[in-house]
Parts: sequence; C-alpha cells; structure tokens
Amino acid sequence: MIRIKFEWQKEKYKIAVISILLAIACFFIYYFHIALKTDLVFTHFFYIPIILASLWWKRKGLVVAIFLSTLLILTHIFFEEHVACVNDYLRASMFIVIAFVVGTLTERSSKTERTLRETRDYLEKLLNYANAPIIVWDTAFRIIRFNQAFERLTGYTTDEVIGKKLHMLFPEASRDQSLRKIARTMSGEYWKLVEIPILQKDGDIRFVLWNSANIYADDGTTLLTTIAQGTDITKRKQVEEKRRKTVERFRKVIENIFQFVPEGLLVFTDKLNLFKNNKSFQDVVKKYSTKLNYTEQELAEIIIEEVKNRITNEDHTEIRISKKE
Repeated sequence: MIRIKFEWQKEKYKIAVISILLAIACFFIYYFHIALKTDLVFTHFFYIPIILASLWWKRKGLVVAIFLSTLLILTHIFFEEHVACVNDYLRASMFIVIAFVVGTLTERSSKTERTLRETRDYLEKLLNYANAPIIVWDTAFRIIRFNQAFERLTGYTTDEVIGKKLHMLFPEASRDQSLRKIARTMSGEYWKLVEIPILQKDGDIRFVLWNSANIYADDGTTLLTTIAQGTDITKRKQVEEKRRKTVERFRKVIENIFQFVPEGLLVFTDKLNLFKNNKSFQDVVKKYSTKLNYTEQELAEIIIEEVKNRITNEDHTEIRISKKE
C-alpha cells in the first residue's frame, strides 16, 4: 500500500512538471506566432517536455510530441499565412521521430531492466531459500553471502558473519588444511565433493561435502567471488563410524575364536581361494608333514586342494593322505 502511494506521488510529480513545460511551450507559441507574428526559432525548448515524457512514459510520451507539433502547425496556418510553414512541418516531424526513438529505446531498456531484476530476484530467492547451505566469499576470503540453510548449519545469523574471514567457520584442528583447499580455488580449482568440517557457533563440528564454482569479471580472467554449496553428511559419518566400530568389535571376537579353537579351520572366498587358516591347522600340518615325508608347504597345499574338491563335489567324506615315497 505504501509503495502504491509512493508511485502515485511520483506520477503526480511527473504530470505536474510536463504540464508546466507544456504551458511554457504554449506561451512561446502564442508570443512568437500570434503576438510577434514571426518565424523566429524558439522550438528548441519543446525538446525538453518531449524527451522527458518519452523517458517517463515510453512510447506513450508521443502524445506530448503530437500535441506540440499539431499546435505549432495550426498556429502557423491560422496566424502566419504570409510565411511558409515548411520549417514547422520539419520541426514537427522531428518532434515525433525523436519522441518515438526515445520512447522505444526507453521501453526496451525498461524491459531489459525488468528481466534482469526478475532474474536477480529469482536467484536471490533460490539462494536464500535453498535447502542446501550456500556461502559466497570474495578474493580476500571475506564472507559476502550466507543463506538460511547455512544459518541452520552453523547457528550463526547472516549479520554475524557477513564481512568476516572464512577461518571463523573451521575447527582449529583442521583450519589450516581447510584454508589451503580454499586457497586453491583462487587458481581456478573447482571443488567436487570435497569434505571440509564446519565449526558451529556452539562448538560442535559438522562434516560437509562441498561443490564450488568461481565467478569471474567480464574479461573472463579476473576472479570476483567463489560460491560453494554443501551437503551435511554428519549423520552419515556417525552411522558409518558406528558400523565400523561394530564390525571391528565382531571381527576381533571372531578372530579370537578362530585363533584359539582346537580344530583346524580353513576359510575360503566364494571363488574357493584360501582366505585364512588358523593356528590349529598350521600345527596339524607341522606335526604330520615330517611323518608323511612332506614339507609343511606341500602338505598344506595337498590338504587345501582336497578340501576344495570336496566342497565343489559336495563330498563330506574324510580326507586321507598317503605317506610320500
């Protein structure tokens, strides 16, 4: 409502200015054409209301040019019959042409500005309301943009970080490494899923995967800013760490069972490649290799091969190995 009122105030101001200028133009026409009955050039003043009207109202400003042109020609016809009006026809034509050109250019310029403004507003909203945290920094590593998702990620408000150095966002333990990664973006490097920890306002640490892009000046070489978009993977890393610890704990349990079980054990892969054997198996091979006249390696290979054959053939009979002659 306030904006509409302000626009109407501006419009009333424009109408008042054009009305005053038109009144002055009418006075000039009366004074020179009717009072003095002269063809003295005074119409340069007409360009002021014509151009202003075209700038303010685009091609609708042609109305002012047509009004002045018509008034100029009519007063010449009725009050200066003895003077040729060719010059006034030319001037009137110029008024209309100039008003049309200025109005058309202004209209195109306004459309371009409107398109740019709409694009800017769209990108602004896209950046501010995106679900992913987005940050923009300049060549001095100062933060210049910080969206709402980044506020939720860090606990900082935009006002708290704008103009501050990037290092405030990194844990001390990994700060130097993170800043080195950021410095490499200055030479044109782009991030693709680069993991950089982020320090929250309350001291907690979040792990974020980043993608980045550089924004250059019109010359294509002068770096202006870098924009980065992140994905918070903290929960995923916590789940992965918990799974890793669980797997490690079970691995140690199985390893202990495997090592200390009294029977010899062999573990094969799905392609029947030997994966592991336990100490009891090694003791059996060592005990009987001498009695059967085999080296430990030979006897182990024979046993492993026999086991593989029985697995393949689903043969559950015992393995008998003859003494080597």
